Amino acid sequence: MAEAALYNIHDEPPFPYDKVADTLTWVAEYIASLTPRRTRTYPDIELYALFINTLLVFARARTSAFHDLLYLPQVTTFIVRLNDLARDLGEHRQCLTTRIRAGNFFIVNENNRRFIWLPQLTHRQVGINLDFYAAGHLPESPRTPRHLSIMAEVSTGRPHIIVVDEVILEFLGEGELEGWRDWNLRKERVFNESMTRLRLPYRFKWFCRSWTKAEEVAEVMAKETPPSREWWVENYFFVNGLHLPGKKNCPLAFCDAESQFEEKWSLVQGAYTWMMKYKRK
Repeated sequence: MAEAALYNIHDEPPFPYDKVADTLTWVAEYIASLTPRRTRTYPDIELYALFINTLLVFARARTSAFHDLLYLPQVTTFIVRLNDLARDLGEHRQCLTTRIRAGNFFIVNENNRRFIWLPQLTHRQVGINLDFYAAGHLPESPRTPRHLSIMAEVSTGRPHIIVVDEVILEFLGEGELEGWRDWNLRKERVFNESMTRLRLPYRFKWFCRSWTKAEEVAEVMAKETPPSREWWVENYFFVNGLHLPGKKNCPLAFCDAESQFEEKWSLVQGAYTWMMKYKRK
């Protein structure tokens, strides 16, 4: 669970994965039925991310999740169903706590001792609740050198953004960038382990957008031969245009971790070129 994996806290009650897994056989079909266009349109994409985050909080892989009030009715129904299944697991019931002024709400375990329950939270406190490594880093300018951490759910082919946080490089001390990478890789492991133990199909991959990632991707995509397998697995998310500079992200993912082959390279390059033109409109 997140407390042990990220904070070295081992006195939390263990989550009974084996006991709960048998009661969650309906979940994947339920989420798919409510997000039929999750690979193409933003309302379904955002709702899909909300459901996945709810599962991660339920499984104690996240301290909390933070979402727009627009989707409150859908997630409330989902949480009620999960809590009905877990009614004998009093330590692991979820609840919702709203921050009306911000127009958002937290999903959190009602007995979570790490969560900051104040009605008005600072930016740093929100980040702590969301397990951000550098919770207070809110950039004042898009030109501020910073790295972006993106945790994506990748089981459907299209990478679905689940968690995003960033660090301003000038505020990191010596060795802290490596600590940030280790922190996110531990989050990736605990996310995947929780879903594996619940026998659910969702899998996660951490992507790091460095300060020069846009230039790096453009240089690689201009070459006649495809990059190494290692580079592709770490960067195909950005080849899709997600979170690279531009007015908007491309809503249509055209490649995944398995798309990097000689016979597909020209097709991927063509889609990338079109996408970059689309982003500049």
